[in-house]
Amino acid sequence: MPKQHLVNKAEQPKRDWKSGSKVPTQFQAKHYKIDHKQSKKLAPPKANQTWIKVNGDYVLMDSKNHKVIKFIR
Repeated sequence: MPKQHLVNKAEQPKRDWKSGSKVPTQFQAKHYKIDHKQSKKLAPPKANQTWIKVNGDYVLMDSKNHKVIKFIR
């Protein structure tokens, strides 16, 4: 019987971002962080805030507790 290819669901970004929910660890990595100037939609982040981009979604995250502040699709 052939082995089935298992997909690690944790690697797939959720499309249901919610304010106050924690950003999964793999999306807190440096290569997801973006400069707000890359899009006209994004306001400058305040202190301890970071914009990340995951599969076309822009997520403003608290840099200390890694919680979603807001998101833009």
